[in-house]
Amino acid sequence: MTKALASDIDGTLIFKGRFKVSDMNFIRKYQKAGYLFGLCTGRPLKETTEILPSDIQPDFYIATSGAVILNKEKHVIYEKIICFEDIHKIYKEYHQKALIIIQTDTDVYKTAYEEYDKDIKIIRSLDDIKDKKIYGISLVFETEEQAKTICYHINQNYHSLEGFQNTNSIDIVKKGCSKGYGILKVKELLNIDDMSGIGDSYNDIPMLDVVDCSFTFKNSPLMIQQQVSYVVDSVAEAISILMK
Repeated sequence: MTKALASDIDGTLIFKGRFKVSDMNFIRKYQKAGYLFGLCTGRPLKETTEILPSDIQPDFYIATSGAVILNKEKHVIYEKIICFEDIHKIYKEYHQKALIIIQTDTDVYKTAYEEYDKDIKIIRSLDDIKDKKIYGISLVFETEEQAKTICYHINQNYHSLEGFQNTNSIDIVKKGCSKGYGILKVKELLNIDDMSGIGDSYNDIPMLDVVDCSFTFKNSPLMIQQQVSYVVDSVAEAISILMK
């Protein structure tokens, strides 16, 4: 039986830009035991494939909230692309209200720099990305309540797209994409019999709903804690439970 664990990144594996040493050690132990480990995130493709220590090689990558999936060799095995017309509409409606991040197959574009940005391209004109594969667009607001309201608006008015709230931001992908759909697709493509998942925020709910065993943290929103199999302190603790 093939078993696997899919992990969110921000707030699950990374805290203030750093990994927990114990989490990394347990991931190594988990893979050494013959189990598969992968990432499932709203992050762009490029950031997803370069995030872990060099000696840890995920067996799969689900990036941009399920819009693109890579195998262990980092080859694209599934993708869904947003049409440029939809990107143009969202940009026109929100570029003065939110920080906009556009994820393509090669680069990440933003409407403004943030202090931690590396290799980010500033959007001067949407014509710069017109011919690229666009996997996702994110809107970052000042408050969680703003994100919640606009996420509802996106899902009601953009019928070819789907938005997922992640605290004060929204990750928007092609309709039918989600972390949950990405999980199901990976199970199918890699012949995984038993998939577990761990995440900390609202956009992880689609993943946590479809896995065979789900984990979240004691500081996660209560509604997420009430939906999972286990509430833990760390990825290391989740792996220790899976390996019993």
